[in-house]
Amino acid sequence: MIGGIVNPYVFAAAPAGPPSFINAASAVKSGGNVTVSVPSGTLDNDVMVAIVVSAAIDLDTPPSGWTLREQQTGTQPTFAVWTRVASSEPASYTWSGANADVGAILTFRGVSTANPFDIDGAAGPTTSTAATAPSITTSNANAMVIAMQCVNDAAAPTTPPSGMTERVDESAGGGNNFSMSVATVLQAAAGASGAKAFGAYGFSATWRAYTMALRSA
Repeated sequence: MIGGIVNPYVFAAAPAGPPSFINAASAVKSGGNVTVSVPSGTLDNDVMVAIVVSAAIDLDTPPSGWTLREQQTGTQPTFAVWTRVASSEPASYTWSGANADVGAILTFRGVSTANPFDIDGAAGPTTSTAATAPSITTSNANAMVIAMQCVNDAAAPTTPPSGMTERVDESAGGGNNFSMSVATVLQAAAGASGAKAFGAYGFSATWRAYTMALRSA
């Protein structure tokens, strides 16, 4: 309940099953903070993945109840990744700190709530005309594979890797020009995911890329 009003996004417990993508929401910073809505359709026991891209995450202060899974700092763009099992969710979450520039939350169903995180890997920073997220080796069948690129240029196009579906496409202009895109695919068999190559930009830019897998329930 939020301000006496029942949150319409969370009203029941999610059923078990193979992982599936439910929805995503993204936002750019306002006053040094990034406030991202809880994706519509989120139910209790869904698993949410949050990604924040920044000029310099040191670490931007996350909201309570989120588990840090990855943090890449140093040469910009930098990023951090958190997960959370949905439970009586509010309307939104805020990552505070002047460095937070672009944020996104993705909701998945049918993911293990006891141990949602399987494996991940990061690449970059690299300056070239396209980003490639690294291959990871999943330990279980029916893993939800998530690939992300963040680019130090707001104009970078966001063609997803082959076989994946784009879920987030967000950019921040102004003093810090960043773009972020996220794509997903369900990997039926345990094993190597293969590198995930995003489409070329048509110009050279500094990027980082990330791949993670969520375990099936």
